[in-house]
Order: sequence, then structure tokens, then C-alpha cells
Amino acid sequence: MARHARYPWTGFLTAVSVAVALAGCIPPKPLTPVPTLQLAPATPSTGCLFVFLPGRGDRAEVYRREGFATALGEHGVVAEAMAVDLHVGYYVARSAHLRLHDDVIAPARARGVRQVWLVGVSMGGTGSLVYDRYYPGEVTGTVLLAPFLGDDKVIDEIAAAGGLARWEPRMPLAADDWARDIWSGLRRSPSSPQPVPKLVLGYGTRDSLAPANRLLAETLPSERVFTADGGHDWRTWGELWRAILASGQVGSACR
Repeated sequence: MARHARYPWTGFLTAVSVAVALAGCIPPKPLTPVPTLQLAPATPSTGCLFVFLPGRGDRAEVYRREGFATALGEHGVVAEAMAVDLHVGYYVARSAHLRLHDDVIAPARARGVRQVWLVGVSMGGTGSLVYDRYYPGEVTGTVLLAPFLGDDKVIDEIAAAGGLARWEPRMPLAADDWARDIWSGLRRSPSSPQPVPKLVLGYGTRDSLAPANRLLAETLPSERVFTADGGHDWRTWGELWRAILASGQVGSACR
């Protein structure tokens, strides 16, 4: 599948870079290939792969600590699982989408994996949507847990229009308008020439990102939207992840 010819994510990278600078941190150096952490092994009969993307400030190991792959087995999902160490350094270097594709997803497809699910929290959710803009149709589905979807100006603009279905972004988009580009991609219909991956959304009702997440939730079937009484934290995301697995909305062909 040809990659998306243009992606205006300079603004997103600027926001990430500023946040890192304000925190007094130097972004970790991105490596090629990107390091991965195997959480559940592949077997000859495994045709499904779950790929976990960390949020800002986290590394791949967090998914082992929080038991995300263990939960797959507990809910009858037979799949290979790996966490990808796509830390903030890859986003600053503008290579997150490329490393995810070349080092993880393309090799998985080459060895016979039939279904690929992305699972991303916060910045990892943003990265999942960025990947889809570059490589539409490459993944079976995406689980977004409290994804960052843009600043208040963009969210308020979509809300004032009456929601995503009524919102019309001013075209052409500015070269750094990553948030409107992502929302434009979320407007794709099932009949679009660019396939739409199955999206499953979860977020805490007390999360500061909840208003943006609710706008996205309005566009999805109700059975694909999960909420919990919580904030922007791993306790909430773990609760949501287990509820999503219990619902059968992800990995149904991997059971």
C-alpha cells in the first residue's frame, strides 16, 4: 500500500518538542530498527498480532508491567503481542510511522500475519492515527485509549460546527495542521477509496482529553465506545482495555 503522500504533522512535533523542553528533558535517541518487546510469542498457528504503542514519557516495558498482553489470553484471544519502544524521540525525528511500518508491521505481514491491531494510549493513540494517514488499510483495527486529538482551538471548532459529521475544514490545510488532517481522515466513510480501520475508543470521563474523545465517540457505533470513571492514567486504561477485550470488539478472528 502506498504511503500517504503528505502529512502535516510538523505542528504535532513542535508541540511534543516544546513539552519535552519544558520538562527539562532531552528526547531519547531513536534507533533503527526500533526496539520491540515481545509480550506474547508467535506460533505457527498465530495469525494475529497486537502492537502496543506507549504514551509520552512511557516506554515499551510499561505494557508488560500493566499486564496488557496477559489480558489477551485471559479473554481467549490467541495472538502474538509486542510493545514497540516508539518513545518521544521518534516523533521528534518524524520517523515513528516509518519505523512502525518497516520494522514491525511489514515484516509481520511478510511472515504470514493476517490481522494487525494497534493499541495506543495518549501519544501512542495519536501515533496510531498518524500511521493510518501514511499507510491506510495496513491494519485491521486500532484501539485508542485517551488519544490526544489536538488543542482546544481545533476541538472547540469541531464542537461549534455540531460535531465531526457537520464540520468542514478549510481547505487546503496548512502545512503544519496535523490535528485537522487527522480529523479529516476520521471523516472517511466505509466506501472511501482509502479503507477505514475498525476504531475502538476508550477514555476516562474525568480525563482532560475527554471533550475531544467524546467528539470522536459520537462518530462511532456505541458498542465501540468505552468509558470509565477515571483520568489520564494507567489504572483507567487497564480497566478500559479489559472491558474492550471482554466485549469481543477486538480480535474476534483470533479466538
